[in-house]
Amino acid sequence: MITYFKHFVGVEAKHNDGGLHKDWEQAYLLPFFTLNATQRNTLKVHIDDKVVYTAEELLGMYFAMLKEMAEKDSESKVTNCMITVPAGHTARQNQMIVEAAELANLNVLSLMHDTTAAALQYGVQQRGFKKPTTAVVFDMGSSKLEVGVFQFTPSLEDDGKKTKKMDSVGLGMLTVLAAESDMANGGRHYDVLLAREVAKKFSDKTGVDVLAMDNLAGDKAVAKLMRSAQKAKETLSANKDARVSVEGLWDERDFNTVVTRARFEELAAGLIDRAIGTFNRAIEKSGLKLEDIDSVELMGGGSRIPILQTRLKEAFGGRQLGRTLNTDEANALGATFHGARLSGAFRVRSFALAEHHRGNISFSLSADESNPNPAIRPLFLQSKYPSKKLITVYRTKNFNITIYDTQADPATGQVVHVPINQYELKGVVRTLNKMGLNKEYVHPKSKASIEIKFKLSDGGLVSLDSVVAKYAEVVNVTKRVKIDPLKKKVNATETNAEEKAEESKPDVPEETAAEKTHEKTEDTVQDKAEDKADKAETEQKAAEEQTKEETGNEMNEATKSAPAKENATKDEPAYETINTTKVVNHQDGVKFTTVYLQQPMPMNVSDILDATHTLNKWKERDLAKLKIAEARNSLEALIISTKYDGFFEDESLKEFYDEAEGASIMTALKEVEEWMEDGDGQDTSAEEYQKKIQYLTSLTAPVIKRKTDKEKQSSPDFVPGEEASAPPSEPSTAEESVESKAEGTDTAAAEGEAVAAETDEETGPPKPSNSGGEL
Repeated sequence: MITYFKHFVGVEAKHNDGGLHKDWEQAYLLPFFTLNATQRNTLKVHIDDKVVYTAEELLGMYFAMLKEMAEKDSESKVTNCMITVPAGHTARQNQMIVEAAELANLNVLSLMHDTTAAALQYGVQQRGFKKPTTAVVFDMGSSKLEVGVFQFTPSLEDDGKKTKKMDSVGLGMLTVLAAESDMANGGRHYDVLLAREVAKKFSDKTGVDVLAMDNLAGDKAVAKLMRSAQKAKETLSANKDARVSVEGLWDERDFNTVVTRARFEELAAGLIDRAIGTFNRAIEKSGLKLEDIDSVELMGGGSRIPILQTRLKEAFGGRQLGRTLNTDEANALGATFHGARLSGAFRVRSFALAEHHRGNISFSLSADESNPNPAIRPLFLQSKYPSKKLITVYRTKNFNITIYDTQADPATGQVVHVPINQYELKGVVRTLNKMGLNKEYVHPKSKASIEIKFKLSDGGLVSLDSVVAKYAEVVNVTKRVKIDPLKKKVNATETNAEEKAEESKPDVPEETAAEKTHEKTEDTVQDKAEDKADKAETEQKAAEEQTKEETGNEMNEATKSAPAKENATKDEPAYETINTTKVVNHQDGVKFTTVYLQQPMPMNVSDILDATHTLNKWKERDLAKLKIAEARNSLEALIISTKYDGFFEDESLKEFYDEAEGASIMTALKEVEEWMEDGDGQDTSAEEYQKKIQYLTSLTAPVIKRKTDKEKQSSPDFVPGEEASAPPSEPSTAEESVESKAEGTDTAAAEGEAVAAETDEETGPPKPSNSGGEL
């Protein structure tokens, strides 16, 4: 029998000092197997020299068994599941639990902390709350202690309006304020204290230390001590003392002793102090005061210890502790409600869950020429489950990115970065070159970037979701563009203005001639000058009138031709060719490789194949054992039935066999029974059992047939010779058919008429036969 195996997954087999987890075998008194390390530094369990299982294989078998039970009860195929895990688990432990579930072909919708699932069930059980309520779940199971602090916020205010400060559905919002755990403080640890106490008393009396034995007798003694210790612990919960009786503890010697509650409390004082310390730390981390807590709910068999309840009540300010949660089903029901919401296949009235990562996740890039000492930067800082984070890196060469679990050292308080995984992005150069980054000419404004998306799951697992390379390529292009009409009009206006300026300039040659003329007539007589002046005045007036007429005509022609010019401009737009640039966006995924840095290492492809093969062999052996058990049970039932009311005690059968035949059957029964109990029947196949069943049945079948035949003969409906007559057989060959027709029997003729009638029925009414019969 393998116990405690659920806690072996994801645990380092070897300590930092190189020591093995051998202390578990003594600390938890685990009999019948030993622990060793795998190449991945995980634990493997040795049942004997031939039977060895890894921790993941054992948990995978456990999940496969649960899946089979669920499918049998629901009469449907089960593919999805929810798994509750301790809050004190590391990310590697949770990851390996998911891998173990995948070995059983189960898809994990989400991981959920034990107390969170219980708190969700507590809220659903209360049908929600009318005002904000704070509760503490104190869960001491068989192997660990977990304390969670939760706040329930209703979806409706007292006036019936929706709450604005949160996004809630159904009954409201469940917020996880704090969760603390102690992985070495559970019910089994109290059992170990009592078992060691009883073993010490036995050693003082007999001088034999059964706990120091490293053989099968020692393993059996440990198993008996643990069973007796558990019963004594339960007795001490209601009584002042308990009598401990261990049958055949050693060398077939029984041992009886008495353990008092006072002695038990003395032995468990250290564990009780640690439990109260865990309770106080959880409330302190939640940021609440004791008066802010509305209730403390107890869960788990370990929480029934009287001294523990007394100390908890004192720590809670003397208020009563609640026990409204069903320990056996609270976690399962709470996880089921949450899983139903996540699946989308059901509509449930439950609480929306708001939970944050307990620690901080950081990252750093590998060094390059521009940054030889890259800093460690935050990635998920107590982020809400689930979350995603996008990081953009402006690099054009291959690089690595490392993820850290950032914690504060409990001893020194200093921040410690523990490497978890490293992701090698080896395809950056190849992907960017494929996009055109390696061309002879690359525009200086072209830009390349790598977008890395991380995901934080509901169970606190960090993974690299995707890596995408993006390249914004800038290229030179020539473009034919339409000229702006306003720009064209401004240019045209400037041209017309220049032309008018040229026309308004004085005629230089004429002025020069007038000056010359003036110079020549400078000495003429005055009266000649006056005559010329009058003549010039008359000519000037005539010229002005002629100019007015010409100007008016020009304006009318210009007014008529203006719309035509505008229409011509609109119908025939002007274009020009310019030099410019455009951006061509490229995008493609980048392949990456995951390198695990944190011990122990998860399973690789080869490990998964080996574990799957082990589970398949286990299923085959389990199915074979089931068939053997069914065949053996059938043989045992046949022997008992034949001995008693099924044959020999059946008075109606005695007249159908004589004494010799009865003795022969009885002898065969005894031989088969001895073969089952003392011979090869202890370890044989289902086929051998079936052969024995057929052998015994062949001895009794003739007797039963005689009785059946007589009952038929005595029946009033019995016709002598009826059973002997048999229906005529059809001819096996064509020759036999011809001979049958040649005999000309009435039966053959009748059959021929019937065939003829059936054949003619398709074309018309049947013709009467030669014998005059009708169909």
